[in-house]
Amino acid sequence: MPNLSYCRFRNTLVDLNECQSALESLIHDEPLIPLSREELAAAKELARTCLGIVYLLCEAGGEEIADEPDMAKLVEKFNREAAAP
Repeated sequence: MPNLSYCRFRNTLVDLNECQSALESLIHDEPLIPLSREELAAAKELARTCLGIVYLLCEAGGEEIADEPDMAKLVEKFNREAAAP
């Protein structure tokens, strides 16, 4: 069921904060458990989408961001490091 327009951002923010916590754990080696193939693909897309939102807002507001990082590559790197012995 899609989010209703009056709570779309609020509901998504809760889920996004959980995803941020999971990525922080992955990056800081807390659980040492890499993401599954499906979760890795979704994490990469989520990171690209979040960056796209930032670029959209900056462009519309007349702000510039110097470089566009490869979010998928970064997520892949952290996941690979979590899987390393």
